[in-house]
Amino acid sequence: MKQPIGNKESHTANDSTFFQDIAEVIHAARRNLVKQVNTAMVVTYFEIGRKIIENEHYIALCRIDNSAERQFYELEIAANGWSFREFQRQFDSALYERLALSRNKKKVREMDLKLGKLKHHDIGQMQMYVNFYDRTIKLSDENPTIGIILCKEELRRALEEGDRPPQRKPQ
Repeated sequence: MKQPIGNKESHTANDSTFFQDIAEVIHAARRNLVKQVNTAMVVTYFEIGRKIIENEHYIALCRIDNSAERQFYELEIAANGWSFREFQRQFDSALYERLALSRNKKKVREMDLKLGKLKHHDIGQMQMYVNFYDRTIKLSDENPTIGIILCKEELRRALEEGDRPPQRKPQ
């Protein structure tokens, strides 16, 4: 006669623990799978959004009839990494026209009016305009381009604090 390996109660307890362990492995695998699918979905939606934004640049550029103007903005977008919003801001400010129309002047100036505080990127942006104009539009017989930033906030502060230029004495 065969000897029982253990009592029936210990088999039931071992079987229960065994099946709980198996169930936990399956649940952990499912949780891991859900995380991977969610991550893949986020990456996919991000890439789709990026493509849509790139397409916005393309659609807006296609609407520009003047090929020289379109090429100007294409180069600026590529060189400066403009977001669609930044491109739209530059286009709406008539950057191309401001630079191109000032070509007929012997003394070229690029002017910008800031309503808030002057920020470092405002100075950088002005330098970009001046450099672009000097590199691509300015004729050899023209003087170097001058960039002027008028800042309403700084002018008000200067006037309030008395930072006025010295007055000439009447002669």
